[in-house]
Amino acid sequence: MSRTPLAAVIARHSARVLALPGVVGIGEGADAAGPCVGVLLASDDPDLAASLPVTLDGYPVRVRVTGRLTAGPDRHEP
Repeated sequence: MSRTPLAAVIARHSARVLALPGVVGIGEGADAAGPCVGVLLASDDPDLAASLPVTLDGYPVRVRVTGRLTAGPDRHEP
């Protein structure tokens, strides 16, 4: 049985996860066990972290507190 690609799992669940107040990002990650779904939080909120799923379509969910994210200047030189 083949596993759904991680990018497809994130695409399927991102709108629902990003709609949670305090979630500022979702993306592909990896830990010692292999690929995972990374969920980025604006602050260390134990209630929010506890409300997130432990897995999404078989991939573990890993939470990281990053603070609020803002776009920075484009660093590419012409």
